[in-house]
Amino acid sequence: MTDTVATTVVTFLGCGVFGTAILRGVVSALEKQLTYPYSNGAAAKSTLKCVYACVRTHSSAQRIRYSISEKEHVKIVVGDNAHAVQAADVVVLCCRPGNVGVCLGPDRVRNALRGKLLISDVAGLSIADLSGYCGPGHHGSGDAGVYIVRVMANLAAMIQESITVATMQEEQPYRPPPAATNLAQWIFEQVGRVM
Repeated sequence: MTDTVATTVVTFLGCGVFGTAILRGVVSALEKQLTYPYSNGAAAKSTLKCVYACVRTHSSAQRIRYSISEKEHVKIVVGDNAHAVQAADVVVLCCRPGNVGVCLGPDRVRNALRGKLLISDVAGLSIADLSGYCGPGHHGSGDAGVYIVRVMANLAAMIQESITVATMQEEQPYRPPPAATNLAQWIFEQVGRVM
């Protein structure tokens, strides 16, 4: 992830209650053509280009379509997480803890995650746990690794009044760059406040 990205693609893995609430907030912001600070509070701006919503079943895809209506900049993907992760700059993981292996487990997905920001809202999994799912050599800078930000939103995300707590690894080279942390904050500001 670099500070020169002009447009950003966000992929959601898991669109249950929380995932759909966050997805709706991001899609709403995208429609309003909002921008987020991309480089440590600098004046540089970047716009969202596209959002992927990955689900396992066609009934979940229908629920998403109903929830956010038909949008040309939202692509709903059933069963092929690897393609959507490959296309993404940022991956938001919002599945149940027992489904993390299904979402992140395949080699194609783990390889597609390299050099990207993974934001996890999965309950009960630490950054170390998530790192294990990303496979060996998951950390590092630039294209060599996956940057992980762990967030915990609350049920008020459904009405865009959540208070979200975010954490990340502090040590270099594991700490996400400022552009990544700014983006993680922006995503969750679409459903409330971030601490």
